[in-house]
This record gives sequence, structure tokens and C-alpha cells, in this order.
Amino acid sequence: MSAYTEAAVGQMPDMTPPSPPFLKHIEQEKEAIVLNWDHSPESDVKAYNIYRFEPKDSANTYIRLNRQHLPPTANLFTDRILKHKTEYAYQLVVIDSSDNISQPSEQKRLTFLSERTDLYTFKMDVSARRNGKRVILTWHLDVEDAMDFMVYRRLAGTNEFVAISTLTQSTKFIDTSLKKGERCEYQIRAYSNNGTTYKSNSYWVERKK
Repeated sequence: MSAYTEAAVGQMPDMTPPSPPFLKHIEQEKEAIVLNWDHSPESDVKAYNIYRFEPKDSANTYIRLNRQHLPPTANLFTDRILKHKTEYAYQLVVIDSSDNISQPSEQKRLTFLSERTDLYTFKMDVSARRNGKRVILTWHLDVEDAMDFMVYRRLAGTNEFVAISTLTQSTKFIDTSLKKGERCEYQIRAYSNNGTTYKSNSYWVERKK
């Protein structure tokens, strides 16, 4: 009778990827975009990765934002490398202990709008003239990048500039709201497509009629 030989018992490698994670919400907080997600229900989560792309970028390429894997306990990520007036799309993936990668989460998008106006200043060629009850402002900014402008005004005796126009690409604005006897300071703020924000020198005007 021949002796039985023991069969080698091996474990099949885990080839099953984890289920896609749930990216709960994204929101802008000051000069950053904050992402929040639910912890994966998988029992062997090893890490998370965050990916981002710009929908208007013709390359349509996702980049990984975190240099190192985010730990399984993480559920928050802050993106600070942003450009003004740019839409971003985000997705999240899970990696398990066998290095299987999940399908990406549902994509979420948000347009970042910088609140900073003190990044750059420029000497603006501004001319203002009073035409009856109107103050006519014109300006010129010699830069190659496309610009959107907004007109701000500060009345004498007050501390803050207040926006008196919407975003415009025009380099002319007519203020009809300045009252007789009022003196004010005008300033133009310019927003470029590459994320740069400028503010001009100020210009004082007094309406006497």
C-alpha cells in the first residue's frame, strides 16, 4: 500500500476590488476646497486616493492630489492648489490590503472663486469725468491675459470699499448713484483667467452739482 501524500493547501490571492467609495460633498472654505467622504464599509481598507481634473482642460487628465496614500481613518482632504474662476472635478478611490483599487466614486464638481484682492497691484490709467449727475470711469490694463473687472467705491468717512458693478469685460463704467456733495474713492479690481487678482490705485472724485 502506498502512503498518502499530503496535498499542499494554498490561499488564492484576493482579486476582488473594494466597492466604490462615497464622496459625500465638496465645498469652498476661504481659499481652499474641502472634500468629505464616508468611511468605506470594507473590512480591509488600506488607503484612499483623491483625483482631480479640470473639465475645460482639453487634455482631460486626472491628477492625484495626495502625494502619499491617505490612511483608512481619513475622511477629509483640503485642496489649496487652485486657480480663480476655475471649475474642478473630484473623484475618490479605495485601496484594500491586497492593493486592489476600487472604481472611482461619483464625480463632484465645484468652481473656485478666490476672495483675495491683495495679491497684485497695478498702476491703472484711470480717467474720471463728471458729466452732470454722472461719473464716467475708463481704465486700461496692459496685460496679455483676459480680464474681468469689477468697480468698487468707498464714500468719504467710511472704511470699506463696496462693489458697485457686476463682473464685466468692459473698460468703462458710469456711476449715476453719487449724490450731490458726496466725495468718494474709486478702485478697479481685475480678475485674470490664470487665477491672478489685481487691484488698481484709487481715484478720488467729488460731485459738486
